[in-house]
Amino acid sequence: MITSPSRRSRTLAAAAATVCALTVSGALPASASASRAEPAAAEAPLLVSLGDSFISGEAGRWAGNSNVRANGYSGTDRAWDPATGKRDPYRVYGSSYDNGCNRSDVAEVQSVTLDLSRLNLACSGATSKAVLLPESGGKPFKGERSQAREISSVLADAADEGGAEFLDLSRSFEGREVCSTSTRQADAAHPPAGDTSEWVRFVTSGIGQGQKQESLHPNRYGQQALGTCLTLQLEQPSGDRRCTNAPGRGPATMRLNSID
Repeated sequence: MITSPSRRSRTLAAAAATVCALTVSGALPASASASRAEPAAAEAPLLVSLGDSFISGEAGRWAGNSNVRANGYSGTDRAWDPATGKRDPYRVYGSSYDNGCNRSDVAEVQSVTLDLSRLNLACSGATSKAVLLPESGGKPFKGERSQAREISSVLADAADEGGAEFLDLSRSFEGREVCSTSTRQADAAHPPAGDTSEWVRFVTSGIGQGQKQESLHPNRYGQQALGTCLTLQLEQPSGDRRCTNAPGRGPATMRLNSID
């Protein structure tokens, strides 16, 4: 649980145009100034993510990559049900699969291991117009209304703090990319695993192996790794840091270094 007041209200900008904010849960009504004077009895930290496909959870359906169709592509397809032999993307993306936002159950915000509430507002393919209010040029995206009013309350305290922390994720997947020589694709003899599989979804046509839009996004292992990075960042005092992986080890062993 995050208890330090300096860490209760934080805005975090990540390297891939993604944003997370940690604030105290509970909407700030019109009388927000009065409510701030008398904090709620139980202030639960709320972690909010907004952005596009990189942070929404796109490709979280896949645990590594495989071209072997049997057994749910060698166990990499998390939408595959071994009991029925059928694939159900809703097992991973829930109702967000309907409009293609593809907010997976292992998205970065969901993979954080701290005791807090989470709200994933990110949507695959989203642009800034999906966040702006209609009177400011905002437009609905994939049938979802503008999120400006929804996120304004949970970001209010973070905005008061001024500025944002920066978490550099640009090197997080070094050696874990598609076709990396230090990883391997799954098959019958080599089941998917976080320490040996690729952490990025390979390019697909959308025929047979999920959706084309999942291509070149962090897969289950990649998203879990990003969640570890965010967990580590939130456990530290405010500051800018870079997150890297430990060669030959899984998503839970990510490491942070300060950015000079």
